[in-house]
Amino acid sequence: MPHDSNDGSLRHRLPANRIPDPSKGRRTEVDINETTSGNVVVISMAGRFDAYAAADAERKLDSLISGNQVNLVIDLARLDYVSSSGLRVLLTSLKKVRKQQGDIRLAALQPYVREVFDIAGFSQLFKMFDRAEEASASFKGQ
Repeated sequence: MPHDSNDGSLRHRLPANRIPDPSKGRRTEVDINETTSGNVVVISMAGRFDAYAAADAERKLDSLISGNQVNLVIDLARLDYVSSSGLRVLLTSLKKVRKQQGDIRLAALQPYVREVFDIAGFSQLFKMFDRAEEASASFKGQ
């Protein structure tokens, strides 16, 4: 049954045993692939970058950064969803690469994912490109 919240919106309250499980019927993982071109690593992400996938993605990015791979392009063309956990992983990785004079460039964000970045203010933090090739080329001359 809907009830008024303090902000004036209506919300449905579900009993604890009826709260939907976000993992039911959905992929709860992100597929991560990497390719290297010169001093740039292109990481392609596909699926859902949520709390379930954040730890794996963070390990992968940390492994690259600790191996001195600090010019990263993250291709999000096949990413369907990003949660605050996914944003946190990207932000902490960005801070780490910038400490080593590197950068993370984002490419091919889907409209919904782009909207999440815009709302969270992350569009101001990351350089964004329409294609991964453009993002990779932006590192030339650095």
